Amino acid sequence: GSEAEGTLRGSEAGADDDQARAAEGAPPGGRGGAAVKAPSPASGRGGRGGAIVATRARAVGPHPPSLDLQAATQGQLTSAAGEARDGPPPLERMASAPSPYQPRVRGRTAQSADAILTQDELRRLTAALPARHRLCDWRLLYSVEEHGCSLHTFYRRVKAHRETILVVKDQYGAVFGTFAPAAWHEAKSFYGTGEAFLFRLRPSWAVFRWSGANTYFMLSNETSLAVGAGGHFGLWIGEDFANGSSGSSETFESECLATKDEFEIVAVEVYGLVSSSAPEP
Repeated sequence: GSEAEGTLRGSEAGADDDQARAAEGAPPGGRGGAAVKAPSPASGRGGRGGAIVATRARAVGPHPPSLDLQAATQGQLTSAAGEARDGPPPLERMASAPSPYQPRVRGRTAQSADAILTQDELRRLTAALPARHRLCDWRLLYSVEEHGCSLHTFYRRVKAHRETILVVKDQYGAVFGTFAPAAWHEAKSFYGTGEAFLFRLRPSWAVFRWSGANTYFMLSNETSLAVGAGGHFGLWIGEDFANGSSGSSETFESECLATKDEFEIVAVEVYGLVSSSAPEP
């Protein structure tokens, strides 16, 4: 009777509220959900475990042990699997043309190595960014070749920039990375918003956006960086920027971005997004 109708109306209102929060890039609120299961242990950063099983529910495979996912998330973040959400599917294979706007790249010097990204790839990534960033200039903040292989240096050089694009090239020529909607910093738990996404540029183009399954966007500390989790880190980079891993993550329903699930890093570049009218530092 009236009691059942009141319960139904309350449930519908809660779902509408979560949809609005997801559209704004915030995690769904007020839901219990089951905690995301920590990835299975690995034999080490250099070892090889079983092959990644790319399924929606779980992916089983090796991952570096530096970040304790269970400790980082215990009592803080819960799964929002099954929540209604709006927007594009997590895997967005962009068939449309790159952005007509060619962003200006700042910060390169005579000591800078050859850029990882081609002009066409710059425009493709620009088209994938939130609309407010599509007319921004890109400022090179950190490059392994120019600034060295140090997480301390990385944090120092990127800390003033809220939104950044991290690009990685592996030893086989695959190029991939992430858009980070929050400033990188040392933290004990996940942070960031639903605007975060993973991407692959070579050998094929794909964008993996937030699935709504959990809120494991960014995790970074003194030993490594990670983006996406649940089954496997979507992207993990070690403290010396020499090795990394990538696998199927529930956060973005992503597949392995690199040539192999564990890879050697050839180059890393991090760009900040700045107004085209902003002065040079």
